[in-house]
Amino acid sequence: MPVRSAPYVKLVTVLSIILFSIVGGIFFQISLSHYKHDAQDLAQYDAFFYSKKLSEIVAENLAATVQIADFIRFNRGASDGFEPYADLVLRRYPYVDRLVLIPNGVITNIHPLEGHESAIGINVFGNEVLRSKALIDHNLNTPSVSAPVPVIDNSIAMGTRVSVMIKDQAKEDVFWGFVASAMGVTHLIESSGLVEFTKQGFEFQLSEYRQQEGYVVISQTDGFIKENSIQLELALPGTRWFLFVSPKGTWVSKQTTYSLGFAVAFVVMLLSGISYLIARKFFERSVQASLVEQKTKEAEITLERLSNTLDAIPDYLVEVNDEGVVAENHYSSERELMKWLPLHPGERVVDCLSEESMLAWGQAMKTAFLDGVSSGLSFRVELDEDEKWLELSAVYTAPDDLKGRAAFYLFLVRDVTERIKNEAELRISAIAFETQDAILITDQHNRIIRVNNAFEAITGYSESEVYGKNPAIISSGRHDRNFYRKLYQSLNNIGHWEGEIWNRKKDGTVFPEWLYITAIKDEEERLLHYVATFRDITQDKNNQQRIEQLNYYDALTRLPNKTLFLEELEHRLDVMSEIRYRRSAILYLDLDNFKDLNDYYGHKQGDLLLKQVASRLVDIVRPQDTVARLSADNFVILLEDADVSVNPERASYRAKHVATKILDELKHPFVPGAHELVITASIGMTEFGADTPEHTSEDIVKQAEMAMYEAKQAGRAQSCFYQPKMHERVVQRVYFETSLREALSKEQFSLHYQPQFDVNKKLVGVEALIRWNHPENGLVPPGEFIPFAEESKLIIKIGEWVLMKACQVKADWLKHDAFRDINMSINVSALQFSQDNFVEQVRHALDQSGVNPNTIELELTESMLVNDQDDVIRKMQSLKALGVLISLDDFGTGYSSLSYLTRLPIDQLKIDQSFVSSFSEGSRESTIAASIINIGHNLNMEVIAEGVEQQSQFEWLKSQGCDLFQGYGLARPMPEEDLLSLLSQ
Repeated sequence: MPVRSAPYVKLVTVLSIILFSIVGGIFFQISLSHYKHDAQDLAQYDAFFYSKKLSEIVAENLAATVQIADFIRFNRGASDGFEPYADLVLRRYPYVDRLVLIPNGVITNIHPLEGHESAIGINVFGNEVLRSKALIDHNLNTPSVSAPVPVIDNSIAMGTRVSVMIKDQAKEDVFWGFVASAMGVTHLIESSGLVEFTKQGFEFQLSEYRQQEGYVVISQTDGFIKENSIQLELALPGTRWFLFVSPKGTWVSKQTTYSLGFAVAFVVMLLSGISYLIARKFFERSVQASLVEQKTKEAEITLERLSNTLDAIPDYLVEVNDEGVVAENHYSSERELMKWLPLHPGERVVDCLSEESMLAWGQAMKTAFLDGVSSGLSFRVELDEDEKWLELSAVYTAPDDLKGRAAFYLFLVRDVTERIKNEAELRISAIAFETQDAILITDQHNRIIRVNNAFEAITGYSESEVYGKNPAIISSGRHDRNFYRKLYQSLNNIGHWEGEIWNRKKDGTVFPEWLYITAIKDEEERLLHYVATFRDITQDKNNQQRIEQLNYYDALTRLPNKTLFLEELEHRLDVMSEIRYRRSAILYLDLDNFKDLNDYYGHKQGDLLLKQVASRLVDIVRPQDTVARLSADNFVILLEDADVSVNPERASYRAKHVATKILDELKHPFVPGAHELVITASIGMTEFGADTPEHTSEDIVKQAEMAMYEAKQAGRAQSCFYQPKMHERVVQRVYFETSLREALSKEQFSLHYQPQFDVNKKLVGVEALIRWNHPENGLVPPGEFIPFAEESKLIIKIGEWVLMKACQVKADWLKHDAFRDINMSINVSALQFSQDNFVEQVRHALDQSGVNPNTIELELTESMLVNDQDDVIRKMQSLKALGVLISLDDFGTGYSSLSYLTRLPIDQLKIDQSFVSSFSEGSRESTIAASIINIGHNLNMEVIAEGVEQQSQFEWLKSQGCDLFQGYGLARPMPEEDLLSLLSQ
């Protein structure tokens, strides 16, 4: 450089040194400030986590206190059981040291008590230290937290307190006291992890802010300096805590300060030297300009390449400085991510993201700051009821003082929603693949490429043993080519096939399976795979067989049941309907008195007896015949049809022959257990053929059943063929049963009364006789409907009605003086008398009507004495205790046991009309009648004769000493109004 340029160079150099020194000083201060902010942000970030832990611990103490408060409220203020329940709460909340009960402000219970015995009895309202806080909690009635709290053992604790209100008898809230918890401050600091904070180079102070006292220190480290600290507020119930953090020394280390100062000085010197060189070589500007132009073009090319590279990256790039402010963002195809992560240059990241997103960014920043890089961190973002999964990676670039570069973070955000969904679908597919059903996958050439565990379990073949082989490896050989041809036709035409198939296991076992095959094709309908799923249905088929056995066969005897028998009979009817000269027959068998044997010997012996009967029946008939069990002791036999073209009686002869064999076979004893048993049967028979097409299987069985009941009525232990008149009787029985029920509900019954006279023909009593006033048939005689009433057991209801009606009428007669001493005789059927509540029926009728029991006479038939004489005697004695009279009707026609006659509390004997209507003096009937009169008088019983129709009969009975008389010759049964007219005469 020419000499004349030296002053200019010196001036430029001096000015450069001054300028760059000023700029360097400013940069030094700014950099120190940045380092300080970075350190404070990191400390603030860590302090946030420790404060969160402190809040969780306090919340746990409050939760424990609330649980004890709920316990006191539940026990209505009683503290019984506090220690075990408090022990349970302490185990649930390990951060709590002690639980305290303070009813009416006085400490009464501490758990655990050890070391705090002297605290018992302290009144918090009388303690100057505790009174103000206690009054505030009592007035506000809200949970509170307080620290530091001095404890009896001179330690400092953090305490929580809940005011407890309970309902008094007026259902109003009254103050019970406080429930409190305590946790040592040392325990609190250790549990929160603040001790670890000091190992990171920080000092701290935990304080509680009080209105009058200001900041009260709960705990702090020795080197804490508040003037050089940052603070974090913890909002707690009833108070405010502050966590102050200061560095050990300064926020920026001396080494960093010296390094930064040295770097700034060095840069100043360097820039000054550069200025010198620039000034010196100013004259070379033209040369340098061309060089700069060349370098500029190279830089532009480099920038263009960098821009193209960034555009090719499908990620969202965000540059954030060390203060958490977005410096720049870049997006290409992922422009949509801007609405999910609205990070705009100049804004703080924490102000742009949600709390969940910020947690992920904070973790990535921390990892990148410590390790230099953070990658693969996934997090979820929600927006307008939609969601995306994003993957976050971060790179941290440290500050470079030499290059004048500040620290910054470069974040790469990638949309991985589809990848997450695909991974989930893959997991679901993997789980679904391992189902209980076997799965086999082949390629388009029908070579096995994949099987699941269920396939191995069912067939015994592992995947390695079948890989690359044709599925025919498990073929059973039971299906021909035509079967497989149809199978593949279905696959080619509709893309799938489903059905039952038999295959073979590795051990050679052939088994049935239910198979479903699907052909997998691409978009161009080219075959890719076959997917077959199947399951072993061996157990299903076995269950089906067992169900069929249960549905169609009797579980006890293994004979066909009613369902199978009716199907077989229906099939037989269909076949025989087309064959004119074929007839068949069925036998309906019912064991006589089986219920009595079953009740006496037990159901186990009864079941064995039924099995032996079934076995004998099967042995008696031919193999072509069918033996079935319809119900408990009912069996039915379907005989093979016979040709009746020559002999029309062939089918009935065959049925009678089989019935005779059965009756003869049943005469031989059975030995179902330790006892020999002999049982008889009643058998009903009917035949059928093409000439009875209108009869169904149910009709034919019903005919045989009616014939069986006819055999029972004829004396049991015999057989009987069905006759059409049996059906007529059934129809008549059903008609009468239905009509009788209607007659009861519509009050169609009435009572007529037949007078009873003494020897002077004075009316001394009446017999109540029921009459049925049918709306269509008029007055129905009792002899027509009473047998059906007894058979259907409606006689019980009818008897109750007669009893109640007769008592009510007799009670009404008390209004007439002429009727006051007349007795009312009421007939009682054997079935009604056998009811357990019969005595209660009589008592109820007497109580409801208010009739004098001494004027009511119950007429019992002699046949009642056949059954359970002890029960008969007990009931008669109970009736006598009620005050009613008892008459023994039809005496001499039935049981007539004189020994029981002496034991029975009978007031009257009634001579049956059969001895009166046909007797003549000196005949057997007259002798019997005279004997009955003598027996009655000798036993102090009154004797009445019914059926007196002639004056000679009356005179003869009177001469023999008969007391009372009744019959058409004296008076017929009549309605109540006629009886009243007769009595008035």
